[in-house]
Amino acid sequence: MFISLTARIVAIGLIVVLALGSLAGLLADASYQASQSFQWAAHSAQVIETTEAALNDLREAESGQRGFVITRDPAYARSFAKRLDSAARTIARVAGQTRDNPRQHARAREMALLMKERSAFLRQPLDLARRGNFAGAVTIIASGRGRDLMDAISVRGRRFSKRNARCRPRGRMRRRSACAAVSGLPSSARSPSR
Repeated sequence: MFISLTARIVAIGLIVVLALGSLAGLLADASYQASQSFQWAAHSAQVIETTEAALNDLREAESGQRGFVITRDPAYARSFAKRLDSAARTIARVAGQTRDNPRQHARAREMALLMKERSAFLRQPLDLARRGNFAGAVTIIASGRGRDLMDAISVRGRRFSKRNARCRPRGRMRRRSACAAVSGLPSSARSPSR
């Protein structure tokens, strides 16, 4: 009876040790997954913030250009080139931040091309106005081409930010798969373990 009691105690002890080991493994995995989710969320927030900064720089350049054309006050045009350069550098940084995700990287590059086109279009009326041809500058602005370009950029910027916002923590692990899809992680990292 002593041997069978000892065998039972050892068997129960092994079961407890295995259960504790399994629990420790599950806790370690959950901790790792939570850490990864927060890293994805932080990266996503950084990409969104950088995208917004690029768009704001472009809008500020446009505001300066229009202010100069309307008021003929050169003070409005002083920060124009600086804002356009900043917008180009910032959207290039977004493209670099999304290099790990081909779809997001392609979207960032598309936005960069549209912003480059918009920047070139913004320069035309400003150059005319600086040469004193304010009527020609107004005609270009009134054509609506710049507005259409900015609308296209804004729509893509909102979609881009919306897709990246999926990575913000919501308190649910099911968001992990959406974050992995946005961040470009392999499919094995996308499926949450249950």
